[in-house]
Amino acid sequence: MLKDLSKDTLLQYHDKYLENEEYDKSYKLYREQFVELKSRIKIWSNIDAEDFRLTALGFANAWKSRTKSSPDVAQKVVDRFKKIEKEFAYFENKDIRDIDLDEDKSKIIDIYECFEDVNPTARGKILHMMNEKIFPIWDASIREMYGVFGNAQGFHTFMILIQRQLNQLGNNNIKEIENISKVPILKILDEYNWYINSRD
Repeated sequence: MLKDLSKDTLLQYHDKYLENEEYDKSYKLYREQFVELKSRIKIWSNIDAEDFRLTALGFANAWKSRTKSSPDVAQKVVDRFKKIEKEFAYFENKDIRDIDLDEDKSKIIDIYECFEDVNPTARGKILHMMNEKIFPIWDASIREMYGVFGNAQGFHTFMILIQRQLNQLGNNNIKEIENISKVPILKILDEYNWYINSRD
């Protein structure tokens, strides 16, 4: 479990994060672009390679993930993504707090592996933007801190750990944190992880 996991602590670290204008600005900008894109294409399986390259890979690189962003990479990911559209649609309107991660393990692994041309850190960021209530954000230092690998099994394990942390925090605190911060709780946890691992 995270040390000192509480509503006040998470909001404190969120305020610290807001001082980093570069990261916060790119997050807000691309979050709006993801919302606009989803509104335009209706379902994620309708995404084309150019939209994925500009929005998803563009966001990952703006957030310092340094992943490949060529049209060829975008096309490969989109082609694979369309083959697992049912698995991705399954998590629509669900919340990581409420799903059975053991039962849904194969779906999560299929989704994660369809982004195999994208580095692990970028995968977590892109997946989060595509469904910010299900998929958490990570990077190499956070994976090291939690002792998980950057593969699909590691991502599934990380989701289990995050789910436990959210259960520890409690729904009432989560609701209050999201109302105050105006960002999803999984983003708040990422900010906290980033700071305790990189700044403290």
